[in-house]
Amino acid sequence: MASNTAPLAVELKPGALLRLRVLDEAGAPVPEARVVLEQWQGSNTLEWGGLTDAGGRLEWNSAPLEPITFVVVKDGYFISRRNTLTADGQEHTVTLHPQLTVTGRVTDAQTKQPIASFKAIPAPYRSQTSYGTNGLFELTFTEFNQFNQPLVVRIEAEGYESATSEPLDAGAIKRTCDFELKRQAPEEAIEGIVLLPDGSAAAGAQVALCSPHAVEMGKAGFRNSDDSTTTRADAEGHF
Repeated sequence: MASNTAPLAVELKPGALLRLRVLDEAGAPVPEARVVLEQWQGSNTLEWGGLTDAGGRLEWNSAPLEPITFVVVKDGYFISRRNTLTADGQEHTVTLHPQLTVTGRVTDAQTKQPIASFKAIPAPYRSQTSYGTNGLFELTFTEFNQFNQPLVVRIEAEGYESATSEPLDAGAIKRTCDFELKRQAPEEAIEGIVLLPDGSAAAGAQVALCSPHAVEMGKAGFRNSDDSTTTRADAEGHF
């Protein structure tokens, strides 16, 4: 079938030159740092990335003319996000900062004995939770500016009150934080009953602690939940 539609003409313009250099705090080049395009005219509209060379440099000779946002990742350093640059042919610098590693001991406040197992959480990044054993833990913060919140270590153990450190200095590289946990008193537990609209027990219903944690809803339950922030009602709807 014949078409009267005129041919579509597409005219390509020369790409702009983006010159990027990744350095550490001392001004030394960071080789093999991964640079990934994070945003351009909205999310997931364009893909590009690469590794810096021995001098910490990376070039892109077909970059858009508009401002582009990048993320830079390198083992041993905090992830650097929201680097908005313009491909103007000038060399732009991104400085990476060493990650913060925290170690410490966790003991029972009354007996002074090490707690066998617990969670060490680099708050607010619960996804990077470390699991301590025999009273010892080590965890690493890989980000410090995503939520614009202070970095703290949160310790959670079954049968104990949780504990949180003082805000940490992100530039310290290494820190030691020790904790003494108090046992939870049974009378201080949060409990209740979940009922359906007809008054019957909602057996197996999920219940989440929403503060100070965030809870994300999915189709059939909570997403990215763990046993320290969620529980299920029993056959009588009790939790």
